[in-house]
Amino acid sequence: MKPALHQLCKSSGFTLVTVLFAALTASAKSIPLDPARWHLAIDEHTQPAIQSVADKNGVTHDAIRFNVDFQNFDQTADYKPGTVFVNDLTFHNGTIEADLVGPVAPPGRTFIGIAFRIDPKNAKRHELVYFRPFNSGTPRHAHTVQYVATDTIYDWPYLRQNFPGVYEAGADIADNVWFHARLEIDGTSVRVFVNNAAEPVLVVKDLKLGDRSGLVGFWGYPGAFANLKVTPRDQ
Repeated sequence: MKPALHQLCKSSGFTLVTVLFAALTASAKSIPLDPARWHLAIDEHTQPAIQSVADKNGVTHDAIRFNVDFQNFDQTADYKPGTVFVNDLTFHNGTIEADLVGPVAPPGRTFIGIAFRIDPKNAKRHELVYFRPFNSGTPRHAHTVQYVATDTIYDWPYLRQNFPGVYEAGADIADNVWFHARLEIDGTSVRVFVNNAAEPVLVVKDLKLGDRSGLVGFWGYPGAFANLKVTPRDQ
């Protein structure tokens, strides 16, 4: 411990853990839903909008909702999930957390996730942890949480076929119910926590885009995202 920090802790009665926790908390950034700070354009099929979103239990958050132009999942054969992102926040290592829900409407399957280290020159290319709430609690429970690197060969079919059970896992979430997700990113690894659990549901040790910086945002369809908070560790 540096002498100045040691003296501060001793004279104030604080422990080093308390001081470090306070410093980490102070660096956390809650990202407001300010349209000026977000890139919200996707395509003609998906129109993200900032609005109040309630789940089936009546829990409501101000959120970014992905409003889609299809009425059932059978109409999505040529549909591509999109990404929205904060346009003024560069992220390398640290923690990203948010609340997610899906589907809101129309009913059916949903794919909703947190995108990180987004390439500012190609928003389709990023690291991604996403969720399939419709699989949770079913025989396909182990396919509820998925890691991929978008715009690369490392999509879910490739990873599942070549590395079964390594890049996906189960999690206890539900359709149309808000849940909390937290990603801890360090170098080429990410740990995924759901609903403030003490242990991660998924650990990936070899992020496919490498150790790099990028933007932060949300990905998927159809669903909603709220309460984004980013805690940089080395910036």
